[in-house]
Amino acid sequence: MQQQIIRPVSKKMKFTIYYKDDYGLHPLYEINRTATNFYINSLQVNDRSHFSYHESGVSSHKSPISKKNPEIRVEKSRPPLSEFRGAESIITANVLLNVLASQKTRLPKTGDMVFTIGPPFALEIIVSDKDIDLPPLLDRVTVDVQKRLDMKPAIIVEAYKLINNTLCLPRFDQKHPIKFGQ
Repeated sequence: MQQQIIRPVSKKMKFTIYYKDDYGLHPLYEINRTATNFYINSLQVNDRSHFSYHESGVSSHKSPISKKNPEIRVEKSRPPLSEFRGAESIITANVLLNVLASQKTRLPKTGDMVFTIGPPFALEIIVSDKDIDLPPLLDRVTVDVQKRLDMKPAIIVEAYKLINNTLCLPRFDQKHPIKFGQ
C-alpha cells in the first residue's frame, strides 16, 4: 500500500458532510480550514453549534446555549494546530430521524463527503496526524469511512448504523486542560 502524505494547509479549504436519502442530500457539517484555524460548523436546522481549533492551541465547542451564557462556555488548551499528534474524536453525533426534504436541490462539490447510511446512524469526526485504518468495533456495523488526507491534521469521518439506538461513543478521547467561562 502506498503511503499518503498529509501536507499542511497552505490555502483555505472548505467542504461539507452530507447524508443522502430518497429525498436528496442533507447537509450535516461544514468544515473550514485555513493555515491557522479549523472550524466544524453544524448545519442542522436551528443549530448554530460549532467547534473551533486555532494555531494557538485554544479550542472550544460553542452552542446557542453557551453563546447566551458565556459563563458556562468551556475552552480547552490543546497543542498548537500545526503540532497536533495522534488521533482525537472531535465530534460524535447521532442522527435518529429523517430530515424533511429540502426545497433547495443540492449537489455535492469536489471534496465533499456523502454518506448513504440512513437514520438512525452515528457520525464521528476524527482528526489525526496521519492516515489511520479504524479497527472494527462490535457496535459499529454498516460502516462507511471517508477521509480528507490533503490537510494536517487529516479529517477522518466514520458513519455507521446504530444498534438498538445506542448512543455514539468516541473512539479516541484525549484529555486537555480546561478553561471555564472564556
